[in-house]
Amino acid sequence: MRNMVSEKLVNPFIARSGLDPRVVVGRDEEIDFFETRLLDAMQGRCKHYVITGSWGIGKTVLLRQMKQKARKQGAWAALFYTRSFSPSEAPSSFARHILDNVAAELPDQSKGDLKKKQITGVGLGALGFSFQLQWDKGMKDKDAQIILRDGLLEMYKYAQRNKAKALVVFMDDVHNISPRGEHLTILRNALTDERLIRDTRILFVLASIDEGWSPYLRRDHPLGRLFMPRRPLGFLSSRETRRLIDTTLEGSMVTFDSTIRDRVHPVTRGHVFEIQALCEALFDQQFKGKVSLSSWLPAIQHTLLALADAQFASMIGRASEKELIALQAIAHFDKPVTPLSLQEASPDLKSTGEILRRLQAKGLIQRVARGEYIVDDLLFCEYLNQMNGR
Repeated sequence: MRNMVSEKLVNPFIARSGLDPRVVVGRDEEIDFFETRLLDAMQGRCKHYVITGSWGIGKTVLLRQMKQKARKQGAWAALFYTRSFSPSEAPSSFARHILDNVAAELPDQSKGDLKKKQITGVGLGALGFSFQLQWDKGMKDKDAQIILRDGLLEMYKYAQRNKAKALVVFMDDVHNISPRGEHLTILRNALTDERLIRDTRILFVLASIDEGWSPYLRRDHPLGRLFMPRRPLGFLSSRETRRLIDTTLEGSMVTFDSTIRDRVHPVTRGHVFEIQALCEALFDQQFKGKVSLSSWLPAIQHTLLALADAQFASMIGRASEKELIALQAIAHFDKPVTPLSLQEASPDLKSTGEILRRLQAKGLIQRVARGEYIVDDLLFCEYLNQMNGR
């Protein structure tokens, strides 16, 4: 007989890209840090920084919260997702990408007659009820750094005329920009230009996955020095995970047994997206408004399918054939793997030390000690074992 209760229930857990979860916990420290930087920017001291963390840890959700905070404090704020840039793509395209996206989010300040007002210098125009960009035919021949600098200057003047206390730009997914190109260097040079520092109050906050920002963490790298301190976004604690579950379930007419709630954190390690995916699957297993231990294994299987579509398949796609063989071998170990133990487990693999280093660089395994590596995501580990028929 069909469970009639389920027809009236709406699953409050959201394991979907682009959607904010119903409840956000464990990010108060990051919000406080941003508000301090925002206050500095409003006083003319713009200290740009970067937020890093693994996929699905909640970077985008945090940026959206920060954007709301900025607007409540009287600043104008723009949030956009950085598209992929290959090393060979023209830096002017990157400058335009930033300016187009920031301009698209500037508030509507039109009054009365919608007349076009041309802004000189870089071919920008304020058109009618919103701030839009027009690109002259000769723009592509101009220096990208100048295009970006002058465009930001003009947009800040526009914001300032409309009483904005600062302009905050949130750039998400900057790992889409190849570190072999000049694109982020163009941004760095524009933001350190004397005119921009002297005449504007523009704060940039970037977000990237860990491995995407790692090339800039060298001691002498100018990008690492400009966007500092790096703010690594961590996993939720056991207590925070339980609070997330309990608060999300409020008003849902469904309860999780304590044994279920206690199992979520060890399996997900407090990874926000994995918590949402697992709890979404558990909620769907409810019977008469209750989720018991009998729901655990079916929910795990549904979670693995969801995570495969969301992330795991693309993660595996980053590995070569030999790296995938090594990855599946590592997932089968119940202790850290060394080059020697990997060689013994997979005799056909050569240069196992180099393979382990490449897997670490791709963010697929973690080094826990010198020469020792693990797959520290238990759900990813289970996914790899099931792929291998283990």
